[in-house]
Amino acid sequence: MTNRTNLTHSRNMQQSELRANEARKAADDGVKNAAEKKRALDSASRAFEHLRDDMLDGVRSSRTEVDGRWLWAANDEALSDDLPFDLHQWRSRHSALARAAGFNKHADQIEALVVLRDRIKALPVVKRAERKLDTSDKVALSVFEGLSGAEKQSVLDAQVAKGPIALAVRPLREAARERARVDANAMVERVFADLMAHDWKLEAAAPYPSYRDRQTMGREAHDTARSKHALYQSLTTSDADGRVKPCAEKVQRHIEVAEWMAVFSYDSFTMKLIMKVGETKAATLTGNHVWGFSELTVTLPSGDKQRWRTQQIVNCSVLGKLFNQWPTRQVGR
Repeated sequence: MTNRTNLTHSRNMQQSELRANEARKAADDGVKNAAEKKRALDSASRAFEHLRDDMLDGVRSSRTEVDGRWLWAANDEALSDDLPFDLHQWRSRHSALARAAGFNKHADQIEALVVLRDRIKALPVVKRAERKLDTSDKVALSVFEGLSGAEKQSVLDAQVAKGPIALAVRPLREAARERARVDANAMVERVFADLMAHDWKLEAAAPYPSYRDRQTMGREAHDTARSKHALYQSLTTSDADGRVKPCAEKVQRHIEVAEWMAVFSYDSFTMKLIMKVGETKAATLTGNHVWGFSELTVTLPSGDKQRWRTQQIVNCSVLGKLFNQWPTRQVGR
């Protein structure tokens, strides 16, 4: 097929070159910290996404609809079905498919991005000095919010494992974990049923929208379509015939992440109460949802009782934008 040079001056190509230059500058100059390295890798990935969108625009604009079915130009359907979602998934077979469909320049630039990505990954980063956390005592809320995800979890594990407040929240916590597991499994079943109905073709069940699609679909619908494509791809692996198939490891990871997110929400709630209330001898929790509306009744070491209410409220910023808050306040003894 003749090389598709008519696409090389598109907006996607211009944006790809812009992002690639950002990544090349970081690779040449080096990075000072992990954040700069992550931004450089992200620039390389964004450069790839623009090239990917340009190829998808090209193959889709070349197809014709006959009797409700799309007729593709030679090699275009294979490329559309097998294009990876991200740069790190690019393999030599994808280059061959792109060249067979006439996207020689795109294939050259993506191969260069793969090499560039490897260069950025190899850049040395000065590691931040490890912080030593004393998880045996309360951690100030301002300090807790500034911790990394792993550091937060270590504090939560230490605090949630002890005390009446944690015991009061635990039944709801475990129920949330089970709901998350069931919901995640149901989501997986819906995704696989949809893929099966589309002959396990990812681009048929969850087509990846291009930049051009965003102009016609609108931002919300465009973002939803991209999220759907990412979800379907996160649960499957590519097959030799251009289709996808379920990946047991990815499915297990999807369920584990759903469970962890549910548990972390309840652990964070427990941590907040422990920080506010302090040491207790007994605790009971009532309400319809820990963050939506709940009341914690505690007995202090002195024998006094306190009630703490957590309720979702709507506040308004100085710019007039509404946002949710979840204050916990003492309401009585």
